Amino acid sequence: MLPGLPGAVQGACTGPLIALPSPRADGGARAYNWAVVVRHELTHAFNLLQTEHRAPVWLTEGLAVRAENTKRFGQVAPLLRDRLAAGTVFDLDTISRAYKRFNQPADVMLAYYQGLLYVEWIAKSHGERGVAKLLDAFKTGAGTDAALKTALGVERPVFEAGYRKFLGEVVRETAPRRTDPPMTFAELEAAHKKAPGDPDLAARLAGEYLRRDRANDAKALVEAVRAKEKGHPGAAVVLARILKRGKDDAGARAVLEDAAGTHPGDSRVLLELGKLHFEQKDYDRAAARYEQGRTAAPGEADWLDQLARVYDVAKKPDQLAAVLAEQTVVNPDDIQLCLRLAKLHANANRPVDAERFALRALHIDVLSADAKQLLFAALESQKKIQELDALRKRYQ
Repeated sequence: MLPGLPGAVQGACTGPLIALPSPRADGGARAYNWAVVVRHELTHAFNLLQTEHRAPVWLTEGLAVRAENTKRFGQVAPLLRDRLAAGTVFDLDTISRAYKRFNQPADVMLAYYQGLLYVEWIAKSHGERGVAKLLDAFKTGAGTDAALKTALGVERPVFEAGYRKFLGEVVRETAPRRTDPPMTFAELEAAHKKAPGDPDLAARLAGEYLRRDRANDAKALVEAVRAKEKGHPGAAVVLARILKRGKDDAGARAVLEDAAGTHPGDSRVLLELGKLHFEQKDYDRAAARYEQGRTAAPGEADWLDQLARVYDVAKKPDQLAAVLAEQTVVNPDDIQLCLRLAKLHANANRPVDAERFALRALHIDVLSADAKQLLFAALESQKKIQELDALRKRYQ
């Protein structure tokens, strides 16, 4: 294992050789979780060596990303949604080339995500043993079609069709709904004039009126929409904001509650309702709406950030710790999250968990004084004296 070169990628593997750049080699702090990178690259080493370098890149990268135990590629879900709708997602003929399109980072990210999803689809449809059997098939030198037939007993067109269906399931569970196409204020007004009966356009225009302090115009539009569709989500959000400006929080809440009853999975309503509860210091209801939102529309808002804020202000450290732990899976390179979690667990007299997250922080920055102090304290609380002494000597 070599330290790599300054400014290089986080890791690379040729099979018997793994290269990792030093986080501080170029004089700066390149914050990344090197333990995650090690797992990724070691997985490459195992798979390349066991197949004598014959496994295709989509399979080796998919397995390596899966071994990370993170959700860092979840941010690519909206791109996957759009490409799937356009019929331009990668297939087994096109995905391998996408990994090398360094001048098209979106394609590279999508390739990594789709490689992971190919592995997840194989595991779901043929079990974990199916993944191992496919590696064995590629080791014999079989091409993709033959390997799929030998290992999984499936023809390639059938395999690809199942994968496409699986991608649709993933998109529905993780990607936000498509946002409305961007329009200027003038375009919105023209569109509404052309289609005055379109409730979505009217609600969007009302929102722009409100942003321009034209509350009366905004209210007239949303009331017209609600006269035809009382629980219209966009109109409810705009009307609630108008009522809040008039200090009528109860009225705003009633409007949003009504819309939430009609459209229980609409992220706009749930987010606005959660914020209103938070402002009213009704933290339990705020948390309930955010939890409802991340279940019904997981990719459509920063639900974890909102929940962390609620649980922090409400002084609920256990719930806060659970939310922050989920965030570390999405953001494995965020040292502040790890430090915050280590402190929360230390304060709650959970030294085992404090040790775990202090170590994760050191995986991101081995010279972090805060992480070192938290780790030492956690080890001392567990009476791991021998391990503590060994670590202290390393830092001398």
